[in-house]
Amino acid sequence: MSTDDAFEYTRNPNVEGGSAKNPRELEKEVRSKTAAPGIAMIVIGGLGLLTYGGLMLAYIGMVAAGDADDVFFERRGVSAQTQLGLATVDVIIRFLAQGFIIMAGVNMLRLENYTGCRTGAWMAILPCTTTACCLGLPFGIWSLIVLNDSNVRTVFVQRSLGP
Repeated sequence: MSTDDAFEYTRNPNVEGGSAKNPRELEKEVRSKTAAPGIAMIVIGGLGLLTYGGLMLAYIGMVAAGDADDVFFERRGVSAQTQLGLATVDVIIRFLAQGFIIMAGVNMLRLENYTGCRTGAWMAILPCTTTACCLGLPFGIWSLIVLNDSNVRTVFVQRSLGP
């Protein structure tokens, strides 16, 4: 969508999905819609940060104490140290994903970065990125449903265009 199209979309009530409401009223309505899913995304990401942060500390402790051989057994010719290294990289990637989900939740509350909010909601849905899969799926879907609302998109576009 070009800037001109976005302007026409947000300002003209005759355009499909355009809003005839007062912009302040519309923004207030959208803030009330995005608040709960935004907070849910922050909570899901926070739970993940705690879990993956704890795992990172445990892995660092194993390396420092030299206990990797007690936890990771040599399988298919892959040493315990290599397995620990791969597990650490996996946990770091997941830890960063949690930070992204939290940022998406914060941006939903601020009504900023529509694309980042949608990406964070999709990341919350994926079971491989969140520790709380049973929470990530419904809250991620809820966030996507809210973000697909035409009034929500309108406010995000208006705020990205500036005053």
